[in-house]
Amino acid sequence: MSAQDNIKRLYLGDVQLLENQFLNYSELNAIGFDLKKDYTLPAGCLLNAGEHLEEVDVKCDGTMTLTANSLPADKAFEVMVYTQEMYDVWNAYKLAYNCEYILSMPAITAVAIAATVDGETVSEQLPQEGFDMMVIEEPISELIFNGFSANVNIDVDEIFMDYAIAGEGEEPGDFTRINATGNGNGEWAATEVDLNVTDGLKKGATYTLYFTFASSYCNLINDNLRYDNDGEMYKVQFTLKPSTDIPGDVDGDGYVTSADITALYGVLLLNDYSSIVNGDQDGDGVITSSDVTTVYSILLGSDGE
Repeated sequence: MSAQDNIKRLYLGDVQLLENQFLNYSELNAIGFDLKKDYTLPAGCLLNAGEHLEEVDVKCDGTMTLTANSLPADKAFEVMVYTQEMYDVWNAYKLAYNCEYILSMPAITAVAIAATVDGETVSEQLPQEGFDMMVIEEPISELIFNGFSANVNIDVDEIFMDYAIAGEGEEPGDFTRINATGNGNGEWAATEVDLNVTDGLKKGATYTLYFTFASSYCNLINDNLRYDNDGEMYKVQFTLKPSTDIPGDVDGDGYVTSADITALYGVLLLNDYSSIVNGDQDGDGVITSSDVTTVYSILLGSDGE
C-alpha cells in the first residue's frame, strides 16, 4: 500500500497541483484549499480522487480557474465556498459538466422561534423569503418571547438574535442582542429566554417587534450568515389590551394623565366616546362631571373626599 492510500484529509495552501495529482489517493475523504492568490485547478486533479471523497473546502482570496475534467462529474461530494464569486465559478463548472457535487456557502439554514401569547404557546419555523408581517389580530395582554433555535452548516463562534420594539408609525431604535449557545456546526439554541416583550409598553397602543438572526462569521466572509426575510427584518405587530383596572385611567393606556380628563370632556361636550375605555369612574353608571372630579382628585393625589 502506498503512502497516498493512507491519506484521508489534505489541506493545501498556494501550492500548485499537478495534473492527475490525486490519482492514487484512494482513501481521500476531504481536501481543503486556503489560497491567497489566483489559482488554477489542473486537469484530472480530483477527477480520480477515489470513491471516498466527501468534502472540498475552498477559501480563495484571488481568482480560481477550474480546468476541464479537473473534477469528477459522478460523485456527490460537498463543495463549500466562501464568496459569491467563488460560488459562481464552481456553479458554472457544475452546470457545464453536469456534475453531481453539492455546492454550498456558509449559512444559517433554519430558524425556529417560540413565544407565549396570553398563555398560549406558539412555535414558528421562519422562512427566508415571503414572510409578510405577522399581525396578531386580537388585542393581547402579554407577549413572552421564549427563545429560538438555529441550524448552521459550518463551525461558528456564535449565533444571535437582534430585536427592537417600535410604536405605531415609529422606526425601531437601538437593538438588543440575545445570544444562543451551541457546539459549532449544528444546532444552536437560546432557551428559557422568557423575555416579556410587552413589559412597560403603553396599554391600548400598537407596536411592532423587529428581529433578525446572524453570526459574527458573516462579518469575516460575507452576508450569508445572516438569516432574515429576504434582506428585511422579521416583523410581528400587536396591540395591547386597554387597561380597565387602574382608577382614573379613562382611556385605558395604563396611566392616569391629563388625556383622561380630555377623554371625559370629549363625552360631555361632544358626545365623543372614541377614547373611552373606563369612563364611569365614580361607579354611578353614567359619565358625568363627577367622573371628571374623581380623575382630577387622583391626578392631584387626593382620595376625592
